[in-house]
Amino acid sequence: MDLCLIHHTVVIVNFSPNKQEALRTETANDPKLSAFKEIIHQGWPDKIQDLPKDLRSYWPFRDELAIEAGVVFKGRQVLIPESMTTDILIQLHAGHQGIEKTCRLAQESVYWTKINTDIEKMCKSCSTCAEHQDAQPTEPLIPHKTPTKPWQYLASDLFEIHGHQYLLTVDRYSKYPLVDEMPIPVSSHAVAQKMQSYMSLFGRPDEIMTDNGPRYTGQPFKKFIADWGIKRTTSSPHYPKSNGFIERHVRHIKSIIKKTQHKEDVQVALLQVRATLVDSDLPSPAELLLGRPITTPLPSHADPGKLEHRQHLEKKSTMMKTHHDQFSGRDLPPLFRGQCVRVLDKERRTWHPGTIVEKCREPKSY
Repeated sequence: MDLCLIHHTVVIVNFSPNKQEALRTETANDPKLSAFKEIIHQGWPDKIQDLPKDLRSYWPFRDELAIEAGVVFKGRQVLIPESMTTDILIQLHAGHQGIEKTCRLAQESVYWTKINTDIEKMCKSCSTCAEHQDAQPTEPLIPHKTPTKPWQYLASDLFEIHGHQYLLTVDRYSKYPLVDEMPIPVSSHAVAQKMQSYMSLFGRPDEIMTDNGPRYTGQPFKKFIADWGIKRTTSSPHYPKSNGFIERHVRHIKSIIKKTQHKEDVQVALLQVRATLVDSDLPSPAELLLGRPITTPLPSHADPGKLEHRQHLEKKSTMMKTHHDQFSGRDLPPLFRGQCVRVLDKERRTWHPGTIVEKCREPKSY
C-alpha cells in the first residue's frame, strides 16, 4: 500500500466507528460517488466529453481521486455523499468561525461540488453568528452640505465636565463656538431659551444639527424651531461620528475647560479660540462670522474701520447735535476747584450747597 493510501486509512480510523459505517453506506448509495468508484477502478477516459455531465466538474483533479475502505478521497479530503452534506456543514460551522475560516477547515478534511457556496449560505443564515457579529466597518464619509454664508448651518450638543453641564453651539461656516453653562438638570425649555438668545444676536439659521437627546426632542425645543422656521437634522442614534463636526468641537472645548482654573480663564480661552485663524488660508472664526477681527488682551494693529461707515456715523452724530441744540439752553461756563456751587437733588427737586473738589476727565463732570 502506498503512502497516500496509508494516510487515507488513518483518516478513516480517526472517524467515529458509527460515522465510518454510515459514510461507507451512503457513499455506496450515492449515484455520483458509486460512478466514481467504478471509473477509478476501470480508469479515466481520455476525453472529458466521455464522462457523464454531472461528473465533468471533477475532471480537473481526476488524478487526485482515490478509493480506500469504501470511501472516495480527493487528496486529503473525503468526498461526502449528498445525503450527509447537511450534517457535515453543521459540524464545519460548530466553531462559528465565519465563511473564510470555515472554508479553510473544509479544505483540510471534506469536499463536494459547490461546498464553498453551501458554507457561505450556512454562515450567512446562522442566527448565532448574526447575533454576535462584529460592528459594521467604518463606511466612507458622507460630507455635510457646505454652508455658503455665516450662521447658515449650526451644530449643537450638550456635554458634562467637572459636574457641570454645558451647551455648545457652533457655526459650521466660521467654526465660531458659543459655550454656556446650563442649570442642572438641563431641560428642553432651558436649551430653547438659550438658543433664542443666540438668534437675537446673530439671526435665524437655516438648519441646526443635534443628537436625539430629550433636550432636543422635547416639546419646548420643537416649538422653538417651528416658531423660528428652522430645519432640524439629527445624527444617527448611538453613532455620534455622524455629527463629527460638533464632536470634535466638544473634545476641544472640554480640553480647554480642563486646563483652566477659573471661569474667567475659560472666557479668555474662548476669546482666543474665536480670534485664532481657522487655518493658513482662512481668517479667525470671529472675522468669518462678524466680518471683523476681535480684540484680545494681546497687542495688535488697530483697525480704523471702513471710511464710509465712519463718515456716515459722524454725519449722523452732527445732525443729532444740531437738532438737540435747537431746543437747548446756552453752554454753562466751566467750574474751578474751590468754587462754591449748588447741586440739584433730582428726587426732592431742591438745590444743596457744595464746593468743587476736583475736575474729572469726563466732559462737564466734577
